[in-house]
Amino acid sequence: MGNNNLIQYFVEGECEEKFINVFKTGSDAFLKAGKVEVLNPVNKIITEARARTIKQNTTVVLVYDIDKGNIDVLLSNIKTLKNHSLTKIIHIQSVMNFEDEIVRSTSINSIDEMFSTKGVENFKEKFIGHKNIKSKLEKVKFDNSIFWSKVYRNGQFKDFAIKGSIKNIRKE
Repeated sequence: MGNNNLIQYFVEGECEEKFINVFKTGSDAFLKAGKVEVLNPVNKIITEARARTIKQNTTVVLVYDIDKGNIDVLLSNIKTLKNHSLTKIIHIQSVMNFEDEIVRSTSINSIDEMFSTKGVENFKEKFIGHKNIKSKLEKVKFDNSIFWSKVYRNGQFKDFAIKGSIKNIRKE
């Protein structure tokens, strides 16, 4: 793999980390392989030191929810990345959050239906701890062509809402 194919994912939380790690490998993988790091790009600063460790020509993928966070933090992170010649930055926005994306791309009507949970925190715990998340998602008719495909052009992150961003990290 040449340098032009390197991907660094910065994701909001452990659910996104698990999701990408699961769907970037195996015969049914639909996401490009890359390093996945939990660092919420709309809440936590990417330090100069951290940015220096990313090889040039790496595609940086920022995965975040649009229901909360700080545009100033995101703008600071983009500036830091660009200062280190990391100019290929892809924004993957969960509209409004990861749980909404799961509901929208499956046959369930509420996130609690997936694991018979009570509340988002309980869902997250079950999702992260589940041994075969691919199988679980198949059971609720997960459609990966819908996941992370919606664009919301309002709110503080609207300037980074680009239709088709997910295509940039899909396997051919």
